Amino acid sequence: MKSLSTLFWLVATIIVLGGGPALNQQRVATTVSAPSGALTLASGATAQTLFNANEVINGCAIINPLTATEQGIGAAESITISFITTAVAGGGRPTSILEAGQAIACPQGLTQPVSWIATTTSHAINVVKW
Repeated sequence: MKSLSTLFWLVATIIVLGGGPALNQQRVATTVSAPSGALTLASGATAQTLFNANEVINGCAIINPLTATEQGIGAAESITISFITTAVAGGGRPTSILEAGQAIACPQGLTQPVSWIATTTSHAINVVKW
């Protein structure tokens, strides 16, 4: 469960550093929840939606687990995330590549859908939104 502890540490750090529920020094009620999209890749090398448009209000954290066991596959691999278009394997603008064990925070007020892709079917990631 190393990834879960990393996830909660990341969320706490984002909130403390001001990327979380504080807007203009005002506290905003937030709820931490899972995304509407899939956390396990249904088909390798095929992008799938993680968040629908306007689903992320205050922010989110996406973590690519460190080990193959945590990813649920044979060998640990990277994933590609896109905050504005369909993710394409291997990255390129405007996408972000997360190597095994890396995380990224979603921008606050995100209005576009978020998609992700990996090479291997059943690759699992950890995600939380607030």
